[in-house]
Amino acid sequence: MATGYTQLRTLLCLAGVGLIAGGCALVLGLDEFTDETASAGGGTTSAGGSGSGGTASAGGGTASAGGGTASAGGVEAPECPNGQTSCSGACTNTSYDPQNCGSCGHDCLGQPCVKSLCLPISLATGQASPIGMAVDANSVYWANQGEFNTSAGALMKVPIRGGAPSVLVEGQRYPLNVVVDSMNVYWTSSDQGKVMKVRLGGGAVTSLVDTGIPTGVAVVGSHVYWTNPYPQGSVMKVRIDGGDPVALAEAQPRPYGIAVDDLHVYWTNSDGGAVMKVSVEGGMLTVVAEGQDSPSAIAVDGVNVYWTNVVGGKGALMRAPIDGGAPVALVSGQDVENVRNIAVDGSYVYWTSRDGGKVMKVEVDGGVPTLLAGEQQYPTTIVVDDTYVYWVDRDAGTVMKVPK
Repeated sequence: MATGYTQLRTLLCLAGVGLIAGGCALVLGLDEFTDETASAGGGTTSAGGSGSGGTASAGGGTASAGGGTASAGGVEAPECPNGQTSCSGACTNTSYDPQNCGSCGHDCLGQPCVKSLCLPISLATGQASPIGMAVDANSVYWANQGEFNTSAGALMKVPIRGGAPSVLVEGQRYPLNVVVDSMNVYWTSSDQGKVMKVRLGGGAVTSLVDTGIPTGVAVVGSHVYWTNPYPQGSVMKVRIDGGDPVALAEAQPRPYGIAVDDLHVYWTNSDGGAVMKVSVEGGMLTVVAEGQDSPSAIAVDGVNVYWTNVVGGKGALMRAPIDGGAPVALVSGQDVENVRNIAVDGSYVYWTSRDGGKVMKVEVDGGVPTLLAGEQQYPTTIVVDDTYVYWVDRDAGTVMKVPK
């Protein structure tokens, strides 16, 4: 529990936020704070609602080695030797086949396949505690926090296909979460108590909000939305061209993650154990799920809300209909311990886990989780587009991507 505004500002537990643009929503996320630690935590958010699906990936019901059933595409599966799998009528070793990496049809898009995993691509190295993240058709954006309580932070970007990183904004005090629309990059700074923006190509910085401790942030249409866990929990919005902030919800018990679609704003009340929603125009608050234990990261698609939780003392990835209903645990246990962020694309939910340094996914209807990348030091914010999963590794100082 928190012990106050001053203590919070010096003992932040931070995580990032991500964006996916498409379909019906831009969905973005959160920062986590505790009074005891200053490690990155529980981010939002995450991306969701693109409705674009994704490329074929691990876990898809193809015939196994030696089987006599049909393989992908209706071609009769040959009898394959031990250690090989029938994919589209041909035997292959999915541990090292870059077109069928880990499962039939999982294409590494030019990267090697090593032990059933596509080799991740490093977009940037040597970054100063990267956190927060967003992606559009051309670039990947993130925040370098630098040293706490200094102005060493920066807002960065790199071409989505690789290249030299560039600085959009320097001299920031502990920037946190990052989102983008077609014109601007927006970010929060809890240390400064601001929501700010800059053009995609850089330039003059505009402060949209200078109050509270903004954490989770989202942008949809003409407004930016954010959560203020302290000093008095609130969910807010402001026009992207500035103006007076509007409170959509007040007196909330430590709101963290935030996700927005065309009609509603969704958020997690970490201390209240609830997932909430309200119209983007304001009005009556609706409980999507209650009785949760420290819900934090959140994402939404056109059907469900997804969030991270604790069940029986272990991490859990949850789902509930956007109009309310019984929550369902998609994954629980070791694979979702210390989840930092989540993202959705209509077919899968993606997340990063500090324990084991994992980047993972699971179908939106549940099932066996799939490992996309391992041996990361401290993966935090995660976002997706139609082809790749992107994340920042805070401790390694890297910005990464891997085929979905």
